[in-house]
Amino acid sequence: MNHHKEQLTELIKRELGFIIEREADIKPGVLVTITEVQLDKELENALILVSIYPESYSAEIMKNLVAETNNYEHLLKKRIKLARPPKISFKNDQRPRKADEVEKVLKNLENSS
Repeated sequence: MNHHKEQLTELIKRELGFIIEREADIKPGVLVTITEVQLDKELENALILVSIYPESYSAEIMKNLVAETNNYEHLLKKRIKLARPPKISFKNDQRPRKADEVEKVLKNLENSS
């Protein structure tokens, strides 16, 4: 990844995380974390991978994030001051949950031997 794209990815991750923390309707005790930002080659689209804990709130939080995407894009544009900031879309990142499941299986195998 080139240096400019890397910097933009980190900037979007940080600023959008701040925006979501301040603007999203998230219940106390629910943790929403941006785990990764994937920018396309032209820097026109950004896929925002989010991890949600507890997982039982995933559907509700994802629905809210998607519904507020235009608002988040507007606020992001103000914060990062790009002429054409990327269009954003959200995806629930299942990797942390899957990693946790693998870790539990490995612990069970270790304990049973």
